[in-house]
Amino acid sequence: KEGVTKVSYIIREGKPVDQIVAVSEEMDIDLIIMASSRIASTVRVLGSNAKRVIDSVRKPVLIIHE
Repeated sequence: KEGVTKVSYIIREGKPVDQIVAVSEEMDIDLIIMASSRIASTVRVLGSNAKRVIDSVRKPVLIIHE
């Protein structure tokens, strides 16, 4: 059976980027999905949290305009 087999979320305290990176490593996730209100045609214009997550992980990151 192919496709999405598990979707979950976690609430943690701390700096958002640090926690997103830590959880992605702890859970060996396949994809990080984030929202950004500052999305544009280039990654350089993304919000600072989204940009820092992209720069800090080796997993795919899907950015959705909120």
